[in-house]
Amino acid sequence: MQNRSIGIDRGRFAKGPFPAIDLAGYFILPGIVNLHGPTMDPFAGGQPTSVAAHLAEQVHRAVAQGVTTTWLPLNWGQLAAQDGAGAALWQDTALSLMADQRDEAGTDLRVQLRVSPQDYTGAAGLLAALRRYGVDQVIFAGAPTFEQITRAATARHLCQLAEAFDTLGVRYGSCGDETAEQREHYAMIGAGICQFPKNNAPAAAARAMGDAVVLDADRVLQAADGQGDASLLRHILSDTRCALASAQGGRRLIEVAFGLVERGVMPLPRAWALLSRRPAEIMRLVDRGHIDLGRRADLLVLHKGSLQVEAVLSAGRLSYLAGEAVQRFAHLQTFAPRVPNPVQQAGVQTTT
Repeated sequence: MQNRSIGIDRGRFAKGPFPAIDLAGYFILPGIVNLHGPTMDPFAGGQPTSVAAHLAEQVHRAVAQGVTTTWLPLNWGQLAAQDGAGAALWQDTALSLMADQRDEAGTDLRVQLRVSPQDYTGAAGLLAALRRYGVDQVIFAGAPTFEQITRAATARHLCQLAEAFDTLGVRYGSCGDETAEQREHYAMIGAGICQFPKNNAPAAAARAMGDAVVLDADRVLQAADGQGDASLLRHILSDTRCALASAQGGRRLIEVAFGLVERGVMPLPRAWALLSRRPAEIMRLVDRGHIDLGRRADLLVLHKGSLQVEAVLSAGRLSYLAGEAVQRFAHLQTFAPRVPNPVQQAGVQTTT
């Protein structure tokens, strides 16, 4: 942690001089990069929901919780089976809106497509969607057994998908691995993300093979309290690629990061890296995740006393403003005294 100034110019961190904002009493932190946000559910309450309304709600929630980049899981096969053509239309509309509004939504909203390793029929549509909408993350989900994923037909199918993903530059992995053998099988086809492993064995195998490990934030905090698998702490303490994610969103990630600090597991810079720099590195987003000249200006302004998010900047634009921070920003002509809509944006040139 440092007491110093950082400038923002045209969406990037830069050297000043610029008009200054005094943010004494706040933590100025890189925006949260959540690799697994809340699942998109088009049939909440039993009825199809509006795609635009659903995504607007997700944006509203993300920016208010300091998330500047997030992936929303979308189950590819389950959605198509839910309501035939209607579900497929919802799916295509969601992907289209997220691709078109990525730079305007107030947070970089992306999709994580979750596919079954045994779903052979949807491969063509999946690859077409990846090409059309620029999807950059696919997770094999459904927790099939090691015997199931190593069957000849499934193995060939996975290898074909992996080759296509590599060509398209898609990052892909598995979710819920139960054994080291299962993780090794996925690693052999290039699935380099081990998401939410069931126990230490697949996580340790992933680390040994240089793959990324994405842990559920709640399980890590439970381990720190002595109520879960203590071996999980070894992964977050290592200098290898390990990140935290939470379907509960940014607020929960903030609580877990500071919970790790309070329990003496690690200092704040290392805890926060699990929510920002490391997930960005896993997804090869080299322009974000930490504060440095020339990088994308994603910032979270956190009150040191209440630990409440009071301002968020996404690519240098103000996307959320609340509490005492409203007065801190008010004197600059580029800002109105209040931002009534959490997803309202404004240009900014400032120092912290």
